[in-house]
Amino acid sequence: MIGVGGWGKNHLRVYSRLKQLCTLKALCDIDENRARHYGEMYKIAWYTNVAALLEKEEIDAVNICTPPLTHHPLALEAIRAGKHLLVEKPMAPTAPQAIEIYRAAKNKGLQLMVGFIERFNSGVLKVKSLIDSRDLGEVRYVSTSRIAPWTPEVDSLGVMMDTAIHDVDAVRFILGQDPVKVYAETSNQVEGYKGRETSAEILLRFQGDLSAYLVAEWLRPTGKVTRKIRHLQVTGSEGVAILSYIPQLVWKINAIDVLSPFVNEKGKPNYSRDPMEDNLIKPVVWKEPLEMELRSFLQSITEGGEPAASGKDGVRAVEIIESAARAVETGKPQTIIYRTLR
Repeated sequence: MIGVGGWGKNHLRVYSRLKQLCTLKALCDIDENRARHYGEMYKIAWYTNVAALLEKEEIDAVNICTPPLTHHPLALEAIRAGKHLLVEKPMAPTAPQAIEIYRAAKNKGLQLMVGFIERFNSGVLKVKSLIDSRDLGEVRYVSTSRIAPWTPEVDSLGVMMDTAIHDVDAVRFILGQDPVKVYAETSNQVEGYKGRETSAEILLRFQGDLSAYLVAEWLRPTGKVTRKIRHLQVTGSEGVAILSYIPQLVWKINAIDVLSPFVNEKGKPNYSRDPMEDNLIKPVVWKEPLEMELRSFLQSITEGGEPAASGKDGVRAVEIIESAARAVETGKPQTIIYRTLR
């Protein structure tokens, strides 16, 4: 493990209990006190220097959970050392850097996975199955909301690259295709934040009439508890699927309910009826997405095959966010140009 701060300590916790799939050997963090603390907690070697870890430890794979601006140099260092790699999202701050990581891993014959955790959310997998089986009919529209408190520790890449990228990947995943155009508008609503943006609205256009509308925002905590909001909705010709990411709950509402959810058979208002309660899909078994993600990474090493969230997926997501940023700068929709990956 490289980086065991905020999110990295959760990776560390999960690896420590996947004893049938791997042996947790060592960790590295630039904060010596933190590195020592977790090294002693898990009874493993600890370092403050990545080169020393890669040189001294006999390891097969590396997991990078450091700030995004460090992903590119650290990933290349791990790949040069011949290590399979899982790198948190975004894979790199820019598409050229992400492509360099992708090609370096491919040239070395190493597995490269990106930390798109929502692909391993049981609710997301259920929504994808509803789309693939055409239970919703022809998909016409997808919308997402991802809202969370802002903290000073958040890096300067902005809410699109840090947060909305999760939903960019989730939409690509459930639809099985890449958007062709993007338009976006952003703003900075958090006093004291020096990054690119804290609020973003992103409109993705796919082939045909299919579109997706993504909202991502950081809120300044007001002293009261500010909870995270993570929702996804898919509208099709035969019905709607609604997902609440965190509890992994999925509702499927048929077309007739979509048209008149609160009207009785006489056309009068029916205030007592909540279609959400009636249409909850049961059971969707809750599983920790991070554990499913790390299991998948380890299995890709031992069993081969492309990782479930591949280096290509990492590149594509960064390309889409960069195109959204160009749309903000120009005030015009952008055709997304995807680089050839060899």
